[in-house]
Amino acid sequence: MKLLNGLLLGSVAGLVAVTAAQAADLPVKAKAVEYVKVCSLYGAGFYYMPGTDTCLKVGGYVRAQYETGAWAGGATAVGAQANLTRTDTPNVAYRARGDITLDARTQTAYGTLRSYIRGGWQLTDGAQAFHFDRAFIQFAGFTFGNTQSFYDFLSLAPYSYSAPRIGSDTGATGVMVAAYTAQFGNGLSGTISLEAPRNRILADGDSNPAPSLASDYSAHAKAFDVVANLRVDQAWGSAQVMAAAHNVSGAYGVGPIATDHPTDKWGYALGAGVQFNVPGMKGDIIAAQINYAKGAVGYVYAGSVGSALLLGNNGIGNSMAYGNMADGVFSAALGGIDLTTSWGVTAVYQHLWSPALRTSIYGGYTAVSYSDAASLAVCPAGVAALRTCDEDTSFWQVGTRTAWFPHPDLELGLDVMYTKLNTANEGVALGGEFADADIVSAMFRVQRNFLP
Repeated sequence: MKLLNGLLLGSVAGLVAVTAAQAADLPVKAKAVEYVKVCSLYGAGFYYMPGTDTCLKVGGYVRAQYETGAWAGGATAVGAQANLTRTDTPNVAYRARGDITLDARTQTAYGTLRSYIRGGWQLTDGAQAFHFDRAFIQFAGFTFGNTQSFYDFLSLAPYSYSAPRIGSDTGATGVMVAAYTAQFGNGLSGTISLEAPRNRILADGDSNPAPSLASDYSAHAKAFDVVANLRVDQAWGSAQVMAAAHNVSGAYGVGPIATDHPTDKWGYALGAGVQFNVPGMKGDIIAAQINYAKGAVGYVYAGSVGSALLLGNNGIGNSMAYGNMADGVFSAALGGIDLTTSWGVTAVYQHLWSPALRTSIYGGYTAVSYSDAASLAVCPAGVAALRTCDEDTSFWQVGTRTAWFPHPDLELGLDVMYTKLNTANEGVALGGEFADADIVSAMFRVQRNFLP
């Protein structure tokens, strides 16, 4: 019996020894794999960045568009800085664009810390380029960086493929801001913002030998624009009132008279907008915005800084409509800067035929007025007998866009827009004449969105 017990104990000891030896040869157990986790705090598409409490969403879109009667990007001749004619420039254009968006958010003791980037690559009529139209940081009510102006209310981008120049909308390119937004409750908020100046032409009436708006000094504001708004967002829709102060100043050392520099002036803009969600018609909206400006035409006209409006072909026997979006005119005879007066209205209606099909109708009107003295100051000598010396100009645009969504992330649509430009200085010019002109432009777009 003792012999049997000894054999059993010896066998057990041997097994323990062998097992211990084998265990010593096994690799150290790996740490648990850290999988990406869904972040539900901010909506669909957000994930926690591994090892952090920051939520990130990666989105973007791919777009292809084909145009006629317009420049690539949807701008008709109105709002362009050069002459788009039916005879000496192409009448078709195209653009392909691929944009990526990055939206990072983190909860802090002061609320959400957010940073946002949108940009990418595009091909425009054969020319390739990188572009970024959004790059901003938001924290504790503050916004710093490039985003849409806090003056803007009605953006036509969701309802039009074209690039209408009516209104104040900076949505396409954004503007540099440093802003603070206060939330007062019940959907009411207010914002104060310092923004990149919306400079337009400042014309020199003393230039030689022929004063004109074409021989302007570049506008060089000496201060940021000051923008403020008061806004309400509720179930019925939204409304906003806004104002802007804009410094009007010419550049030094530009033009024939290098010392001819006027004293700065301050212009201003006032606006109001409203959007209603149509009762009983989910997705239908009607919206409008009106603006008035004195020496701050950039808040009425959404075109480029060059701000020359041209339509038609100005040559022998031909006619052309033109106008200038100027903040003001200066000359010794005027005693300094004479500010322009401008106003405009923009409106849109969108109807959803079904969740996959929608149509919008949009339009607006913009007018810029110069004093009689300012018009005469930039009227070249000797031309008054040939045409009126009246720099007043106006234009209106109206269009419609229908979009079809065979899949919620795929959009196909057609936009048609009509533009009418009422010319300044009507009459004979350069062997031709200045006369009102119009043009019809159209754009077909295909766009695939992912987590915008």
